[in-house]
Amino acid sequence: MEEFRRITLYRIKDEANGAFSRDDDVEFDRIELPGDVATVLVKYEDASGKARSDADIPWIRILNSAAGERRYRFEARNRFPRATVGINFTVSEGEPVTYVAAFGLGADSIIDRRKLVYDFGIKVAMNICDIDKLRRVQTTAHEAVSRQTERQASTGTNLAVFGVNTETEFLRMLSGIVAPAYAGIVESFRGKESISLKLPKESIPDMPALVQLCRALEERYKSDDYKNTDLKVYDQLKVENDPVVKEALDTQLAAKVAAKDFTHVHLAPPDFVEGEDTQFAYEKKTEENAPQLFDDLRIEDLVSIPRRRLKGLTANTLRSWDVYRVDEATGATHRAWSAYRCMVAEIELHRKTYVLSNGQWRQVSEKLKEKVDKYFENNNLMSSYDFLPDNIKIYDADRDQFREEIYNRHVARNDPDTYLFDKSKVQIAGKKIYEICDLFRKDGSMVHVKRHSSGSASINHIFTQAKLYAHAFSAEAITRQGMRDWIDNNEEPENAGKANNDFKGIIRENDGDVDEKSHELIFCILTSAENMSLADLPFMTQYELMLAHRYLTHDRKFRSSVTFKQVDLTKP
Repeated sequence: MEEFRRITLYRIKDEANGAFSRDDDVEFDRIELPGDVATVLVKYEDASGKARSDADIPWIRILNSAAGERRYRFEARNRFPRATVGINFTVSEGEPVTYVAAFGLGADSIIDRRKLVYDFGIKVAMNICDIDKLRRVQTTAHEAVSRQTERQASTGTNLAVFGVNTETEFLRMLSGIVAPAYAGIVESFRGKESISLKLPKESIPDMPALVQLCRALEERYKSDDYKNTDLKVYDQLKVENDPVVKEALDTQLAAKVAAKDFTHVHLAPPDFVEGEDTQFAYEKKTEENAPQLFDDLRIEDLVSIPRRRLKGLTANTLRSWDVYRVDEATGATHRAWSAYRCMVAEIELHRKTYVLSNGQWRQVSEKLKEKVDKYFENNNLMSSYDFLPDNIKIYDADRDQFREEIYNRHVARNDPDTYLFDKSKVQIAGKKIYEICDLFRKDGSMVHVKRHSSGSASINHIFTQAKLYAHAFSAEAITRQGMRDWIDNNEEPENAGKANNDFKGIIRENDGDVDEKSHELIFCILTSAENMSLADLPFMTQYELMLAHRYLTHDRKFRSSVTFKQVDLTKP
């Protein structure tokens, strides 16, 4: 069977003491091999899968409810073999190396994931792949929405065909066919934090052959051959493996969370999440406790769980906090990740910039920083607009919150040339859930307003959205029709008495009549700070702004600018 030709290998950190999360509770068979292989530890078991009955399957419950009795019955329990194998060997320099092989469903459950080398699988994959025979690619974008994107191809192809934007997306997983040099020992692979291999039929290994395979992968892990291919973009955010540096970064992160300083910290799912109605919880559901459920991950909700102590907080505490996914059918909670693995953060250390994503600290390359700095030097992004005032109070007494919509309404109420589009729902990309902009001007300007309150977790989002909205405004007649419908039908008091036809006249009906050069996209960032500038933004926010501005003004023909407006954050 195909699954018996598959093997998943993990590399353990050199400084780790052991590889398993419950060493004291798990009994291993110890096998001594000759030569420089120190030990092989084997945990073998005949495991049982989850028992399921008709009560666990909603559609069978529906049929039985119609029958008025348990007429349609279903009972099943799977059984399967699995084994976890720890392999210790030395490399040519005499240094000890530990690998773990997992065979069968759930065999990786006893591996302590804190001890894994997280870039092992992806680096091996990049160094053994046939660059023109990739099959699946997962990427992530370090931004407000922290996109997890997966692309698949029906046949092996190169990175460009997948449409990966190598400037905005960072590789998370790679799957495909190996280069000819490795075809004798591996047929195909999937590399992430581990490397999952499909072995050729004729090369099912014995233990010495398995150790030899690990040696070959160790050499590939330490190689930098991928830098000579399109995969060199991986180094834009390079994984930091120095334990001293990581400890210092973790200390700063824990201090920020304990102080509820979320300027450069937010939460996002670290894996590709399937399903449309996913819900999350920060506590396990039990008979005594029904935890609060959330549609999104928010660090403010994480730290607000009752009886959660922030005093003396450490990174290990963050790793011990659990994030659960909720089973849509049963309502049960299943541990998905640790809170630490869900954290997206940006921290400066020793004049270098590091970002945390998926439990990994990555150093921002100097080349990437220089690219952003040079772009801002060569392009004047800053402007000032009289119709956008300073020192406006934006406190919403009904919600007891500071909200940018208060600012938007103030501007629209006091300027006859500005139309309020905040809360409009205009069809974009087939969905009528978007606000094309917050404010629309008679001169064709579209203003996006966002308060700078939690760093990249809030501001990056308007840059990402603006690219989508600008394309829709230019290319989708249904989007522009939705804007005209809003002008005709909205009942916002700030828009009462305005010259609706003048605003509608700017919005062309036919795609060919849209002149992008006559429209400007303005990013209005509200802040309580005085004299804020682009340099005060987190680096990854600057990066996203550069990408948005370049797309709008270079790839398309819009004009675009940024303005900072100081607002009053006092309560009455």
